[in-house]
Amino acid sequence: MEQELSRALNNAEHLSVIRFTRHLSLIANNNQNDPEPKPEGEETTLERLERYLYGHSLRLELPEELVEGARGLIPSSFLSQLPTSLTVPLAQEESPEGRGMIKKLVMPFLLGLKFKATAVMPIAIALIALKTWKAFTLGLLSIVLSAALVIFRLTRPKVLNYEVVVPPAHTHHHIVDEHYQARAANDLAYSAHRR
Repeated sequence: MEQELSRALNNAEHLSVIRFTRHLSLIANNNQNDPEPKPEGEETTLERLERYLYGHSLRLELPEELVEGARGLIPSSFLSQLPTSLTVPLAQEESPEGRGMIKKLVMPFLLGLKFKATAVMPIAIALIALKTWKAFTLGLLSIVLSAALVIFRLTRPKVLNYEVVVPPAHTHHHIVDEHYQARAANDLAYSAHRR
């Protein structure tokens, strides 16, 4: 973490203007009374950050779109008096707190980042790993169960279930007497007519 901050400070020290947006930028002050940087290795990263903050200001430029949009709403005399840019120093040497104020503000921030990097991040990574392991296990279990069902269905012996239906035996009950009597009556009725 400290190495990344040191690398970022090295890159930022060589730039005179760092633009955040079109209208917001960080500019270097032209103060001649800035302390000279100590030789490499003698100055801590916190001291370098403090020197960088004292040597730079934040510049905010008034957007032209804002001025154009306010022309009908705000009198022109007021708009002409508006400054086009505003420069705010990041730190002031004349403050009664001196350079200790930056240490009071920056040190807890850096300690919080270090705590986050050393304590919170491993816990978050462990939770992500736990969720990943759970998802991996469930996916593997579903693949194994699907493969087992496919193998079971392919290797199961084919059982043909034919239902044997035996029709009931057809029995003819001819009552000879009734049939004979009906035939005899018929013959008797027409026999007189044939004669």
